[in-house]
Amino acid sequence: MEQDNLYDEPVRLWQRIHPSYWAIVNQFILAYGIYVSNWDFYLLLYVLWVELFIVMITMLVRVTFAREYRRGFNMTGEKISFFFIGILLSTTCITLMKAMSYDLFSGEIRLGQFSAPLYLILLLGLNHVIRLGLHYFQNERFRKANPATEMIVSFMYQVGIVVILIAIGAYYLPRYPHAGEVKDMALKLLSFRLFMDLLYCGFHHTVIEWFSPPATIEALKKKKT
Repeated sequence: MEQDNLYDEPVRLWQRIHPSYWAIVNQFILAYGIYVSNWDFYLLLYVLWVELFIVMITMLVRVTFAREYRRGFNMTGEKISFFFIGILLSTTCITLMKAMSYDLFSGEIRLGQFSAPLYLILLLGLNHVIRLGLHYFQNERFRKANPATEMIVSFMYQVGIVVILIAIGAYYLPRYPHAGEVKDMALKLLSFRLFMDLLYCGFHHTVIEWFSPPATIEALKKKKT
C-alpha cells in the first residue's frame, strides 16, 4: 500500500521544469544587457569572462558530489583527481582570456571594474545555481553522475565560452568598436550561445527521445538505470 502511494504522489511544480529553461534564461539575460542596457563589446566580454568562474564553481560542486551509484568514500581518490584537474583546466581558460584581454582592460580585470552589469552577472550566477539545485540534486542525478564526465562536459562548455570570448576580442572589437554596433552582431553570438547552452543542459537527449520509437526509449531508460 505504501508503495502504491509513492507512485501516486503528485509531480511537483519544480519537477516539471525542463533543463532547457536554463539555456533560455541565459539568452534573456544576455539579450537584455545587449538590447536594453546597451552593452558594448567590452562589457559583453567582461560578463562572459566572469561567467567562466561561475561555471568552474558549479563544475567543482558536481565533481565533489558525483557518486556513480557508489558510496562517496569509495570514490575519494577519483574525486580528488578530477577536482584538481578541473581546477587546472578551468584556471587555464581563465588565465588565457585574462592574458588576451590584458591590453583591452589596461592590464587589469576585476569584478567591480564595471558597475553596469553586476546585477546581470548575479542573475547569471543564480541561474546556474538554480539549475544545479533542480537538475543535479533535487532530481538526484548526482547519484548516478560520474566525476570524470561531469568535469569533461563542464570543461567543454567553458571552451565554448572561450571561443565566444576570442571571437569578440580578436574579431568583433577591432571591427565594431562602438557600443551600438554590438546589436548588429548579437544575433550571431546569441544563436551560437543558445546552441551551446542547449547542448550543455542535455536538451539533445530530449530531442532524441522525441524522434525515437517507444521501444527504443524504453531500452535507453533501462540502460541508464
